[in-house]
Amino acid sequence: MGAQLVHVFARGGEAPLDSPEYEPKWAQIVRRMQEMCEYAEKKGMAVGVQNHNNRSWLMRGEGVLRLLKEVNRENFTFILDTGQWQGSKGSDPRGVVKDQSNPDVHEEHIALTAPYAAHVRAKMYKLDSGVEEFLPYGRIVKIMRGVN
Repeated sequence: MGAQLVHVFARGGEAPLDSPEYEPKWAQIVRRMQEMCEYAEKKGMAVGVQNHNNRSWLMRGEGVLRLLKEVNRENFTFILDTGQWQGSKGSDPRGVVKDQSNPDVHEEHIALTAPYAAHVRAKMYKLDSGVEEFLPYGRIVKIMRGVN
């Protein structure tokens, strides 16, 4: 195909952080990502994993950093999705923030992961006013500029 990057998600067999199944399932995801990277490397490609809050293991910035570290492959990279973090208005259901304990998910997750992003998927959800209303792009762009 000539593609330089394959876009993947870290999904499969959800398990709460505090469950005994969490670490074994996490290890499976790491192994699968490593296998994809090894195959992609033979084809001259990179593998980019995207954060996502919907049935994904990468709902929070800490998970992204952990996966990047544990996969530990030169051709493994991160695709930053601006709207799909745990607690974001872009999450499911769209426009609803269930967890009000973290009012600034963008600062917490985007600032933490932006230095590792090879690509950014900038979402737009609600533009009725002419400006994106769910995501604070002024702050998001400031974070992104801060890491060049």
